[in-house]
Amino acid sequence: MGVNVGITGLQATDNPAPGIGVIRCLKHPDGWDGKIIGLAYDVYDTGIYDTGLLDHTFLIPYPNQGSKQVLERLLYIHSQVRIDVIIPNLDSELALYQKIEEELNKHGIKLFIPSKKAVDSRTKANLTTFCEDTDILTPKTIVIRRSEEHTSELQSHSFISYAVFCLKKKKV
Repeated sequence: MGVNVGITGLQATDNPAPGIGVIRCLKHPDGWDGKIIGLAYDVYDTGIYDTGLLDHTFLIPYPNQGSKQVLERLLYIHSQVRIDVIIPNLDSELALYQKIEEELNKHGIKLFIPSKKAVDSRTKANLTTFCEDTDILTPKTIVIRRSEEHTSELQSHSFISYAVFCLKKKKV
């Protein structure tokens, strides 16, 4: 009995998502007898139309629709086609899948995702710390958490003489 794998990130346009490449890697070895289940966010995810790539395709809610909706849909899909493991391929999915991992495990669905610590260590807000800890040279970075801080915080660091990027932290 093969392993059935659910794959996200099926957009294959000018800025392709990694799901198609992951599928090709899984199918490459001789003797692969599992099923590939495409988990698409939209009918415009072009990878779902690549013949011979997917054994099954289902639409799932976007992560911003909430963990409850995504979990319910995944469990419905699992009731139709057994899913042994899901490989989320988009950064925007990781926090959501970490949140529902325990419930998915109760239903026999495993996740192939990095730990929360690994994900958090590579976020833009933690990039400077990551680079310092791994001896990678990086420009000085100041994380400003409130917009009213930015003027006084940046003015107090007169040594900044290059581009300043302001990133808005996404609520999860």
